[in-house]
Amino acid sequence: MTSDVKLSKVPCIRSVPSSRRGIAEVHEQRTGKFMAERLQRYWQEKLRAETQLLEKLRLKNATLRQARAKLDSQLKRKEEHGLHPR
Repeated sequence: MTSDVKLSKVPCIRSVPSSRRGIAEVHEQRTGKFMAERLQRYWQEKLRAETQLLEKLRLKNATLRQARAKLDSQLKRKEEHGLHPR
């Protein structure tokens, strides 16, 4: 499984004993921000994008269902009038 986070974005970890190393200890040297903030923004953006995609697909699905229902009713009318042999 591949990740969207590139290895170049992985932060440097301070020289703290591994027993005390936690989220607050992960620090980005270039920006001075703690990695927890960056990860939180990353996951919020990913969740927002996924929500938008689901809504887009839901609307598309509803549109296709309506189009199919319309075509089915047209076909049924044609069959009733004898214009379309089944």
